[in-house]
Amino acid sequence: MFTAMQLSQGQGTQFLDGYLGCWQDNGNRDFKKDWGNGYGIESCRKKAAQSKLKFFALQNGQQCFGGNTYGKYDPKGADSECAAKDYRKKEDSKERMLFYGGAWTNAVYYTKEQWFTPQKKNAMAAKGNFLGCYWDNGDREYDDEFKDAKNKKVEYTHVDSVEACAKLAETNKMPYFALQVGRECRMSKKMFNKYYMYPPVLGNSACAKSAPKKASKGWPNFGGAGWMNAIYYTKKSPYYPGAFWESPDGDDSIRLAWANAYCLNIQFAKFQAGQNLMAYRCVDSQGKVADNMQFIVADGLIKSKKDPKLCISYKGAKLETSKQITLETCGAKGTFQKIQLYDDMTIRFTDSSEYGFNIWKGIGGGNGLNNRMLKTYKVTAANNEAFLIRTPVPPTPKPTPVPTPSPPMKGLKKAMGWTISKGKCTIDITTGTPCAVSPNFPKPYSDEESCKVKMTKTKAVKPETFETEKYFDNVKIGDEVLNGKLVKTPTMNLEKGVDTIEWSSDFYLGTKGWKICKTKFKQPDLPKVEKKPKIKVVEKKPKERKNKLAKEPKKLNR
Repeated sequence: MFTAMQLSQGQGTQFLDGYLGCWQDNGNRDFKKDWGNGYGIESCRKKAAQSKLKFFALQNGQQCFGGNTYGKYDPKGADSECAAKDYRKKEDSKERMLFYGGAWTNAVYYTKEQWFTPQKKNAMAAKGNFLGCYWDNGDREYDDEFKDAKNKKVEYTHVDSVEACAKLAETNKMPYFALQVGRECRMSKKMFNKYYMYPPVLGNSACAKSAPKKASKGWPNFGGAGWMNAIYYTKKSPYYPGAFWESPDGDDSIRLAWANAYCLNIQFAKFQAGQNLMAYRCVDSQGKVADNMQFIVADGLIKSKKDPKLCISYKGAKLETSKQITLETCGAKGTFQKIQLYDDMTIRFTDSSEYGFNIWKGIGGGNGLNNRMLKTYKVTAANNEAFLIRTPVPPTPKPTPVPTPSPPMKGLKKAMGWTISKGKCTIDITTGTPCAVSPNFPKPYSDEESCKVKMTKTKAVKPETFETEKYFDNVKIGDEVLNGKLVKTPTMNLEKGVDTIEWSSDFYLGTKGWKICKTKFKQPDLPKVEKKPKIKVVEKKPKERKNKLAKEPKKLNR
């Protein structure tokens, strides 16, 4: 599991968000089951799960309730009604929103964990950097040491823009940075370190009050405030906190980001051109979302799920401030309909991106928020401009039993004695021998990934393709460390006990990746023996025998 909103850029990004808003209660309880006091979010969720109940709620900081419906009474108002600081708990909850209710006030959650997955297909046009506005205190959420512009080690430095802080973070290889009071630049290796101590401020407008001295192009310009951090990714990401999420129990609603009990609503449930859009409580007294609060997002349009011929629109020759947003026929002339989602959770018109959706009169005033109209306004990061589009996860298609598909040859977690014991690397057996490949191979791998490959009955390996960021994205095989681009890929005999390939990438400059395969043990070459030169023996030619005999004395006969 990820820590609250602890994201991994690239693939599989998820975070937990089962919060359903702040709702009123009284002596005739909204929830049937009452487990009493002494609970937090996760312990109350466990109780509800054991009783097979769909929802649970926390009240007055610790009182735990459960049931299969909710909404007998009206919402309390904005989420701040459930966010008393006295109730904040030190608990290991992965929820994006940590609320514990109040006096006769329920903070309502799904019992089943709702892992919301931001989708690339609905990513912001300008890839998102901004993570949101969060509280801080004297202990500091972001206090990792880094080098400033003068190469001095510091815990913070002053900058004149978001971009200046981002460049320092990139130089220091820090994945996250934050601005406070418009100029204090801080950094961290983790998005959140003690999330329960530093929750969301419940709106981005607070972090817009202290603007940096210089505006940055291509970056949001939230400068934070006193004891408030405007937190950013160092690198641009197409994911969090995009307003489009998919989840197991997504209800196709468009909720107010900081008043989750309220949804966009087609007034009077009249599915016709010209009908007004407004904010209204998300569920009826039985906890059901009505048809006139369900929408689908497709091709940059927000369509009524019940009647997809109708789109959320602004009707007029040009966009103006404080004009009613209505339902119109999709593609109708004289309308603005194309929208785009942004990292500050705003929904804006692509033809004039300074204009976005706005709940008229804001989200304050308790349940007076009910029935407030949806209008056009120039985006200012106010709390009534942030929305969440909550959609169900597409159903998993059932596999066709006939014909029986051939077993996969790529993308395997285990094959031919090799196993991926950690991470997102995979095994490829298309050549008849196991090969480990980096994530997304042969395309570039993502930042901040790692994996471990266990090998059995393997005496030697050989890199077939190898290209990583030099010095940083290392592959370790025993005592051998590989990085950079290998032109020659030698056979590597494995020493006794070496049975693991380990790899990790940092947060910067992912490259093509690698493919390492099992191969035969290479026998060491025998040492060469130098041949000694042959010595040519020249025999002396014997003298004529007759000459020799001529010198010998004659033997006498006896």
